Amino acid sequence: MLVALFPFRNNRPVAAGTGAAIWQLRGLDSLDTGTLLGVALLLGVGTVTFLPKWRNLGLSPAEQTQLANASRLPVLASQAKRSGQTAAYLAWGDAAWDARQYRQSAEAYTQVLLKERDNPRAMRRVGYFLLTDPKMAENGLGFIARAAQLDPQSPEGQLLYGYGLGAFGQYQDALTVLTNYQKLAPDSHEADDLIVEYQAK
Repeated sequence: MLVALFPFRNNRPVAAGTGAAIWQLRGLDSLDTGTLLGVALLLGVGTVTFLPKWRNLGLSPAEQTQLANASRLPVLASQAKRSGQTAAYLAWGDAAWDARQYRQSAEAYTQVLLKERDNPRAMRRVGYFLLTDPKMAENGLGFIARAAQLDPQSPEGQLLYGYGLGAFGQYQDALTVLTNYQKLAPDSHEADDLIVEYQAK
Protein backbone atom coordinates (compact mmCIF):
# COMPACT_ATOMS: atom_id res chain seq x y z
CA MET A 1 0.00 0.00 0.00
CA LEU A 2 1.32 3.42 -0.93
CA VAL A 3 1.88 5.96 1.78
CA ALA A 4 0.45 9.44 1.41
CA LEU A 5 2.88 11.37 -0.74
CA PHE A 6 3.56 14.84 -2.06
CA PRO A 7 4.21 16.95 1.06
CA PHE A 8 6.26 19.26 -1.18
CA ARG A 9 3.55 20.07 -3.74
CA ASN A 10 3.74 23.82 -3.11
CA ASN A 11 7.52 23.89 -3.55
CA ARG A 12 7.97 22.61 -7.08
CA PRO A 13 10.98 23.03 -9.35
CA VAL A 14 10.84 25.40 -12.28
CA ALA A 15 10.94 23.50 -15.55
CA ALA A 16 14.00 24.14 -17.67
CA GLY A 17 11.84 23.72 -20.77
CA THR A 18 8.20 22.79 -20.44
CA GLY A 19 8.05 21.51 -24.00
CA ALA A 20 10.74 18.89 -23.46
CA ALA A 21 9.87 15.33 -24.44
CA ILE A 22 9.26 12.93 -21.58
CA TRP A 23 12.42 10.87 -21.92
CA GLN A 24 14.66 13.83 -22.75
CA LEU A 25 14.62 15.05 -19.15
CA ARG A 26 17.71 13.10 -18.20
CA GLY A 27 16.13 9.72 -18.71
CA LEU A 28 19.30 8.05 -17.55
CA ASP A 29 20.38 4.82 -19.21
CA SER A 30 22.60 4.23 -16.20
CA LEU A 31 23.48 6.18 -13.09
CA ASP A 32 27.03 7.44 -13.00
CA THR A 33 28.96 7.34 -9.74
CA GLY A 34 29.52 11.09 -9.78
CA THR A 35 25.79 11.80 -9.80
CA LEU A 36 25.17 9.38 -6.95
CA LEU A 37 28.00 10.82 -4.91
CA GLY A 38 26.52 14.25 -5.50
CA VAL A 39 23.23 13.00 -4.12
CA ALA A 40 25.04 11.53 -1.12
CA LEU A 41 26.70 14.88 -0.41
CA LEU A 42 23.33 16.61 -0.63
CA LEU A 43 21.98 14.34 2.09
CA GLY A 44 22.71 14.65 5.75
CA VAL A 45 21.97 12.05 8.38
CA GLY A 46 18.20 12.05 8.90
CA THR A 47 16.77 12.64 12.32
CA VAL A 48 14.05 10.73 14.09
CA THR A 49 12.47 10.91 17.51
CA PHE A 50 11.83 7.90 19.72
CA LEU A 51 8.13 7.72 20.57
CA PRO A 52 6.76 5.88 23.60
CA LYS A 53 3.81 3.53 23.22
CA TRP A 54 1.35 5.93 24.82
CA ARG A 55 1.82 8.27 21.89
CA ASN A 56 -0.11 5.74 19.77
CA LEU A 57 -3.33 6.47 21.64
CA GLY A 58 -5.93 8.02 19.37
CA LEU A 59 -3.95 7.36 16.20
CA SER A 60 -5.21 5.51 13.16
CA PRO A 61 -3.61 2.15 12.27
CA ALA A 62 -1.71 3.83 9.44
CA GLU A 63 -0.36 6.50 11.79
CA GLN A 64 0.63 3.87 14.33
CA THR A 65 2.53 2.01 11.62
CA GLN A 66 4.27 5.22 10.62
CA LEU A 67 5.38 5.84 14.21
CA ALA A 68 6.51 2.23 14.61
CA ASN A 69 8.63 2.50 11.47
CA ALA A 70 10.11 5.77 12.70
CA SER A 71 11.11 4.19 16.00
CA ARG A 72 13.01 1.42 14.15
CA LEU A 73 15.09 3.76 12.01
CA PRO A 74 18.13 4.21 14.29
CA VAL A 75 18.55 0.44 14.63
CA LEU A 76 18.08 -0.21 10.92
CA ALA A 77 20.48 2.59 10.01
CA SER A 78 23.10 1.20 12.37
CA GLN A 79 22.68 -2.32 10.98
CA ALA A 80 22.99 -1.11 7.39
CA LYS A 81 26.11 0.97 8.03
CA ARG A 82 27.72 -1.80 10.03
CA SER A 83 27.03 -4.59 7.54
CA GLY A 84 27.22 -2.64 4.30
CA GLN A 85 24.74 -5.11 2.81
CA THR A 86 22.31 -4.00 0.13
CA ALA A 87 19.40 -5.80 1.83
CA ALA A 88 20.08 -3.91 5.05
CA TYR A 89 20.11 -0.55 3.24
CA LEU A 90 16.86 -1.51 1.50
CA ALA A 91 15.25 -2.36 4.84
CA TRP A 92 16.36 0.99 6.26
CA GLY A 93 15.21 2.88 3.19
CA ASP A 94 11.83 1.15 3.11
CA ALA A 95 11.17 1.84 6.79
CA ALA A 96 12.19 5.48 6.41
CA TRP A 97 9.97 5.85 3.34
CA ASP A 98 6.99 4.33 5.15
CA ALA A 99 7.66 6.69 8.08
CA ARG A 100 7.72 9.62 5.60
CA GLN A 101 11.30 10.38 6.52
CA TYR A 102 12.12 11.05 2.86
CA ARG A 103 15.55 12.55 3.36
CA GLN A 104 16.67 9.56 5.40
CA SER A 105 15.14 7.12 2.92
CA ALA A 106 17.08 8.82 0.11
CA GLU A 107 20.29 8.45 2.11
CA ALA A 108 19.71 4.70 2.42
CA TYR A 109 18.56 4.20 -1.16
CA THR A 110 21.56 6.09 -2.52
CA GLN A 111 23.75 3.43 -0.95
CA VAL A 112 21.61 0.78 -2.67
CA LEU A 113 22.12 2.48 -6.03
CA LEU A 114 25.88 2.58 -5.55
CA LYS A 115 25.68 -1.22 -5.42
CA GLU A 116 22.72 -1.90 -7.72
CA ARG A 117 22.46 0.82 -10.36
CA ASP A 118 19.16 -0.41 -11.79
CA ASN A 119 17.12 -0.93 -8.63
CA PRO A 120 13.86 0.79 -9.65
CA ARG A 121 12.40 1.22 -6.16
CA ALA A 122 15.51 2.91 -4.84
CA MET A 123 15.88 4.95 -8.03
CA ARG A 124 12.38 6.41 -8.08
CA ARG A 125 12.36 7.15 -4.37
CA VAL A 126 15.68 8.98 -4.49
CA GLY A 127 14.29 10.82 -7.49
CA TYR A 128 11.22 11.87 -5.55
CA PHE A 129 13.37 13.39 -2.84
CA LEU A 130 15.55 15.19 -5.39
CA LEU A 131 12.48 16.91 -6.84
CA THR A 132 12.44 19.03 -3.69
CA ASP A 133 15.84 20.57 -4.48
CA PRO A 134 15.78 23.08 -7.38
CA LYS A 135 19.39 22.27 -8.30
CA MET A 136 18.76 18.52 -8.41
CA ALA A 137 15.13 18.42 -9.54
CA GLU A 138 15.92 17.61 -13.17
CA ASN A 139 18.10 14.72 -12.02
CA GLY A 140 15.21 13.63 -9.81
CA LEU A 141 12.82 13.46 -12.74
CA GLY A 142 15.45 11.55 -14.69
CA PHE A 143 15.75 9.02 -11.89
CA ILE A 144 11.97 8.57 -11.75
CA ALA A 145 11.68 8.30 -15.54
CA ARG A 146 14.38 5.65 -15.71
CA ALA A 147 12.77 3.69 -12.88
CA ALA A 148 9.42 3.78 -14.68
CA GLN A 149 11.13 2.43 -17.77
CA LEU A 150 12.73 -0.39 -15.79
CA ASP A 151 9.54 -1.30 -13.91
CA PRO A 152 6.53 -0.10 -15.95
CA GLN A 153 4.06 -2.24 -14.00
CA SER A 154 4.76 -0.55 -10.66
CA PRO A 155 1.81 1.62 -9.58
CA GLU A 156 4.09 3.66 -7.32
CA GLY A 157 6.46 4.25 -10.23
CA GLN A 158 3.67 5.59 -12.43
CA LEU A 159 2.30 7.75 -9.62
CA LEU A 160 5.67 9.35 -8.89
CA TYR A 161 6.41 9.79 -12.59
CA GLY A 162 3.09 11.53 -13.17
CA TYR A 163 3.75 13.81 -10.21
CA GLY A 164 7.26 14.58 -11.44
CA LEU A 165 6.09 15.46 -14.96
CA GLY A 166 3.46 17.75 -13.50
CA ALA A 167 6.09 19.43 -11.35
CA PHE A 168 7.86 20.36 -14.60
CA GLY A 169 4.68 21.66 -16.21
CA GLN A 170 4.21 18.70 -18.56
CA TYR A 171 0.58 18.27 -17.62
CA GLN A 172 -0.71 16.30 -20.61
CA ASP A 173 2.12 13.78 -20.33
CA ALA A 174 1.50 13.62 -16.60
CA LEU A 175 -2.19 12.86 -17.13
CA THR A 176 -1.30 10.04 -19.52
CA VAL A 177 1.01 8.51 -16.94
CA LEU A 178 -1.52 8.94 -14.13
CA THR A 179 -4.14 7.21 -16.27
CA ASN A 180 -1.73 4.27 -16.47
CA TYR A 181 -1.45 4.41 -12.70
CA GLN A 182 -5.22 4.17 -12.31
CA LYS A 183 -5.26 1.10 -14.55
CA LEU A 184 -2.58 -0.56 -12.42
CA ALA A 185 -4.21 0.42 -9.12
CA PRO A 186 -7.96 0.70 -9.85
CA ASP A 187 -8.93 0.77 -6.17
CA SER A 188 -6.54 3.58 -5.25
CA HIS A 189 -7.44 7.26 -5.08
CA GLU A 190 -3.88 8.53 -4.57
CA ALA A 191 -3.84 10.30 -7.94
CA ASP A 192 -7.31 11.84 -7.84
CA ASP A 193 -6.26 15.28 -6.60
CA LEU A 194 -3.33 15.45 -9.00
CA ILE A 195 -5.52 14.57 -11.97
CA VAL A 196 -8.07 17.26 -11.08
CA GLU A 197 -5.27 19.80 -10.64
CA TYR A 198 -3.53 18.92 -13.92
CA GLN A 199 -6.79 18.89 -15.90
CA ALA A 200 -7.38 22.46 -14.78
CA LYS A 201 -4.04 23.66 -16.15
